[in-house]
Parts: sequence; structure tokens; C-alpha cells
Amino acid sequence: MCSHHLLLTFALCFSLCGCSVKIDDSFEVASNAVSRALQIEANSFSADSTVEQLGGNQDDADKVFRTIERYYSISISEQERKDVGGESGWRHVSATSLSKLIRRRGVQYSGGHSSYENLDL
Repeated sequence: MCSHHLLLTFALCFSLCGCSVKIDDSFEVASNAVSRALQIEANSFSADSTVEQLGGNQDDADKVFRTIERYYSISISEQERKDVGGESGWRHVSATSLSKLIRRRGVQYSGGHSSYENLDL
């Protein structure tokens, strides 16, 4: 389906059933949280690059989690942090694993900040 038809499909769905389309920003937020914590460009690593592969440490992984917690106004439990990193803990935290956590939690931007770029680490 071309993008024009896809746009018309969304418009038709919205007008007929009144449903709203929620934009999933979880991957963008996760990528930018990793980028900011490690002080690297977001487009300089792949979605599956881990904190360890990018030269980060446990403090950097904690910064990533804090950024996401502030952005979504949530608290990420120790168990969820372990689940995101797998058996290797913080070493395997990646933008992909973080965005999966966000989607699993079903959270959306809380509106407490104008954007993730304005969040303190």
C-alpha cells in the first residue's frame, strides 16, 4: 500500500469510527536517551547496539533509565531493569530493548516536559 492510500485509510478510520491514532514515540525516546547518556549522536549506532558496545558503563545505563522515567513520569523497577538487560544486566541495554519495555508498560508521554531533549540526566 502506498503512503497516499495509507493516509486515506487512517483519515477514513478516524472519520467513520471516531478512533484516534496514537503515535508510538518509544523507540525515538529510547534512542535519544541512550545517545544523551553516552554523549554520542543518535544516528551513529544501531537499534540493537548495547550500552556496553557503545563504551558505556552502569552509570550510563542508569542515566538512560532515569531519562525514560522522567519523560514518561513512571518508575522502572529493578526487575524491569534486569529484564531489559537480560542475563548480562546493564551491559545489554539497547534502544530496542528499552522501547519494548515502554510499549509493554503501555505508557505515553506524560506532558510534563516539552520534549526528551529538555530532560536533565
